[in-house]
Amino acid sequence: MSKKKKISTARFVNAKITSTISISLVLVLLGLTILILFMGNGLSKFVKENMSFSVMLDSDVTDAGIQRLRKNLDGQPFVKSSRFISKDEAKEQLIKDLGEDPEELLGYNPAQDAIEVYLHSEYANSDSIAVISQVIRQQNNVRDLLYQQEAIDLINDNLSKVTL
Repeated sequence: MSKKKKISTARFVNAKITSTISISLVLVLLGLTILILFMGNGLSKFVKENMSFSVMLDSDVTDAGIQRLRKNLDGQPFVKSSRFISKDEAKEQLIKDLGEDPEELLGYNPAQDAIEVYLHSEYANSDSIAVISQVIRQQNNVRDLLYQQEAIDLINDNLSKVTL
């Protein structure tokens, strides 16, 4: 009888250990899943707020016109921040990217003044950007608005898979 009791006790102990390990693993996996989802939301916000587009300005725009446009853009609810990029800064970036001075080749500076606009994460989706694009194009001294619609769609699709 004592042999049966030992076997029964051993089975009980083994079952208890197995159950404890199984439940612990399930809880660890659940915790990791929740952690990844929360981190995904933070990552999503970070990526969306670092997407930008360029507002290309007319070549004859004055400094006062640039400041007025930038102030108007910064006052919009969808704009997180903006940064003015002068022709000279854009030329320096072109030299860095191309490895040679485009002004020597073309005889003039092909770069133009621009304002780099960063959006709040809530507005960094395709339908909002279409409306924002129309609003910005109606502003004075705006020649063009440059952004990569396909890249924005791809980023939003990938982020929707990672977040809640």
